[in-house]
This record gives sequence, structure tokens and C-alpha cells, in this order.
Amino acid sequence: MKNIIKYMAGALFAGLTMTACSPEKFDGPDQAGVPTSNGADFDISVDQSINQVTVSYNQKGSYPIWSFDGGKTYSTQPTVSKIFALRGDYQVSMKIGNRNGISQGEVTKTFTMNQTQVDFDSYKSKFVGKEWRIKYDEAGHMGCGPSGTDGLGWWSAAPGDKADWGIQGLAFTGSNTCVVSTFRLTNKRDLWKLGLHEFIHAYFNASHCRNNDPHCIMQSAHGKPRWDLKSTLCAACALHCG
Repeated sequence: MKNIIKYMAGALFAGLTMTACSPEKFDGPDQAGVPTSNGADFDISVDQSINQVTVSYNQKGSYPIWSFDGGKTYSTQPTVSKIFALRGDYQVSMKIGNRNGISQGEVTKTFTMNQTQVDFDSYKSKFVGKEWRIKYDEAGHMGCGPSGTDGLGWWSAAPGDKADWGIQGLAFTGSNTCVVSTFRLTNKRDLWKLGLHEFIHAYFNASHCRNNDPHCIMQSAHGKPRWDLKSTLCAACALHCG
């Protein structure tokens, strides 16, 4: 009899515990309950001493979706601070979300940073008025790699690999990333050819023209800015690009 009473008491306690901890009933999103930005507002303050803007929104049952820099930066925290190094006018927008969805409209405010916090003159003096040369006898004198690393993780030139070559453009095949320079172009109007050459390397994972066709944009320049004859892709390179 004592065991029966003990088990009944345990079951009753478990039932009360489960009832007390059960979540609020939610049958799914209700279109009529989607929030609207009409009449919504948020707090904004600017600390000009460090170029920091702080925005905040605290409304029970909803949350903000912040957008800075024209949509380049997002956050859903109730309060967000962000620093802008350069002086100028900036915008922050806020949409509102809840368990039923996100508002179609948004609230946008403009704020101003009165001064630039970075002294670019100190950096400029390190580059202006100097002649730069590639130290081609060292490993890694040219290369590419992930952002935030030494830049050699994907590819690194061996000593002497680019001894007689200047830089016109550089691409890592299949990476969707490339860079070009007009410095060594004899005719700046050929920039589109150089840009297309590096883009095809990066985007289409293409190597240099296997036919070494002097009219093909994918012919290797062999370190020389010769683009005057190039105006199209040869049949093989065009077939590779589909």
C-alpha cells in the first residue's frame, strides 16, 4: 500500500512538473500577426569621440533586424554598436520580426560622423615617392591565399619563378577572385582584355591557351604587356568556357 501511494505521488508530481514547464502553445505562423514597421521607432546615439553609433530597440514579443552599410552588415541583437572610421553620412535601417514573420517595410535613420579617425598620411608616406621591386629570389615573392593569413596558402611562387615577370594580373583558378593592374599596360584601352583574361582563369578554372594562339585572350603574356593582337578566344578556350 505504501508503494502504491509512493508511485501515485511520484506520478502526480511529474504531471505537475510537465504542466508547469510546457511551452506556450503555438500552432504556426499567423499572417495577420506579421509585424509592421508603421509607427515603429528605435533609439540611436553617436559617440563622435570614437565614431561609434549605437542603436537599440526593445519591444516585448518582437526583435529588430538591423542593416548597416546598405545591407552589408546585419544583426538581430536588441542593442548594437558599430564604429565607422571615416567621416560622412551613414544610414541604419531596422525591420521588425516576431514568431509570425518579418515586416515588409523598414525604418531608416541617417547619422553623421564628423571626423575621420584614421591618419592616412602616415600610411601614404610609406608608399608615395618610392620604387617597388619584387624580391624574386625569395620563396613566396608572389602568391595568394585566404584573407587574414600570410597570403601564400593557395599558391606561392618558388625562388626565381617570376624573376623576369612584372605584374599585370593575378588569379587563383577556380577561386572567383582575381586582381588586375593598369601599370604595365601599354594601351590602357586593353584593360578589358586583361580583366577578361584573369576572370576566365578564376571563374572558369581555365589555364593559359594550350594552342598559344597570339589572337586568343587566354594566351600567356610571358611577362610582357602584349595585347594588341588579342581580341577573342580561340576555339579550344571558347569550348572550355562553354
